[in-house]
Amino acid sequence: MKKAFYSLLALVFINLSASATYTESTSNWYSSPISDTNLSFEASVSWESVKTSWDTFTKDEDNFIYYKIIRSQKNSSPVYPDDGYIYYTTDINTNSYTDKSPLEGTTYYRVCAITSEKERYCSNVVKIYYSDDGDDSSDSDSQVCIQKTQAAIEKSTWKCKVFSTPCDIPSGWKQVEKCENTSNQDSSSLSSSIKEKLDKLLANFVIKLESKYSENSKRISALEKLIKELEKITKKNIKMKAMVNYLIEKIELKIESYQDDFGNLESIFQNIID
Repeated sequence: MKKAFYSLLALVFINLSASATYTESTSNWYSSPISDTNLSFEASVSWESVKTSWDTFTKDEDNFIYYKIIRSQKNSSPVYPDDGYIYYTTDINTNSYTDKSPLEGTTYYRVCAITSEKERYCSNVVKIYYSDDGDDSSDSDSQVCIQKTQAAIEKSTWKCKVFSTPCDIPSGWKQVEKCENTSNQDSSSLSSSIKEKLDKLLANFVIKLESKYSENSKRISALEKLIKELEKITKKNIKMKAMVNYLIEKIELKIESYQDDFGNLESIFQNIID
């Protein structure tokens, strides 16, 4: 009887040892990361955010669970779940995300597609350098000096210019997606009476907006839609450009106020419910 008891203890010990060995060789029970060149991940600094995009996952669509966007300042090859994540979506057709709270300095971004089989298909890594004050000279060795033109505006004058690479942007300038979409350089030609009318028009819209929507995420969505509609006007009537640019500047400031007011927290809670 005693012999059988010790034999049982030995068997349990062997099983526990085997389990411990397996746990150490995996990352939270996930298989080793698989490099997926088809994901083709891209990231770039735009104004005070980092915009990311990637191609649709095609390796194992039937077992797809979600995309995870990973960023790290310590690991040059970040992976989920080792380095956590800043965004996820269960929609396989979602192909972009904007990090509206980028970290100062050099950060590594990546997307991983996770499957029900615990496989981790991860994209290429993009290295981004971000400076809140627009001065990239403090860490010139960490900048991403890719051969790609980059638009930027001078914050004091709103002058817009396209530079040969992101590293050519001088101090006091901020990266933007396009000069034509972000410049308000011609709004200075507006008279004070026109600006007053535009301010009143926007104020009335915001009152109705806040009355209709209590969630900041929905308010932001409506304002972003308004910007797109206003941009269409300038394509049809170039004379409206000054007024449109003036309004867009005001709308973007309003969007920022909603984002600061727990907008990101609201979207996280909403994503969990959805």
